[in-house]
Amino acid sequence: MEGIGALRRAGRVIAVSRYTRGLLLARGVSEDRIVVIGHGVNGLGGSESLPDPFVRYPSLRSKRLLLTVSRLSELYKGHDVVLRSLPLVAARVPDVAYVVVGDGGLRSYYENLAASLGQKGRVVFTGQADQRTVEAWYRACDLLVMVSRDRAVDGGGEGFGLVYLEANRFGKAVIAGKAGGASDAVLDGQTGVLVNPEDEIAVADAVCTLLTDPELCRRLGEQGGERALNERSWDRVAGRVEEVILDVARVATGTR
Repeated sequence: MEGIGALRRAGRVIAVSRYTRGLLLARGVSEDRIVVIGHGVNGLGGSESLPDPFVRYPSLRSKRLLLTVSRLSELYKGHDVVLRSLPLVAARVPDVAYVVVGDGGLRSYYENLAASLGQKGRVVFTGQADQRTVEAWYRACDLLVMVSRDRAVDGGGEGFGLVYLEANRFGKAVIAGKAGGASDAVLDGQTGVLVNPEDEIAVADAVCTLLTDPELCRRLGEQGGERALNERSWDRVAGRVEEVILDVARVATGTR
């Protein structure tokens, strides 16, 4: 509760999305003290020297790859919904494969779920990966899919969803759940697609639409990359944060 008290007393509170702004309002933080500034994303320096993920997984080189990058410790991330969508996707896109980067206590559950759906051979769990390897998977995939939900029973929801921007930065379209902060991270129909995160049929339809329409998939990815570079670079985000800090300082010193 002391943390909530500090938020209520703060001159300004920076929220990473409209979703987190709502959480702050619900906890009694004054509306006029909240500023929404989303996450930034790094540039592509050194991307030409990324490792080749297909050295370890050569059979994936000829596949159309869906990718999720996330810890495997909270159900709200939606891996289970993507897995349930796979048989529907495979019926229309037989060469699809699903790469899951990350680790956690739910891994065995997801592995068993993939097997029970007859998709064990189509899903690769890479385990934990360093940042360069994660970036290599962004570059290698056709589409990032992470359909997070907003349910307290599953651990909450996305405060923002930095992975969507990171995938966009590599020119990849993304599919996200229409919940939590993802609606700020992903511009529906511009940098990716927002879907009902509880509906595997909706997820499958979105995946198939993008995989079978390379021009649309490319356009969303390119637009996402432009947004990441021009609107969401850390330089721009840091500049906005600096403005907030200076404004608080001016109020505190009576120079405003």
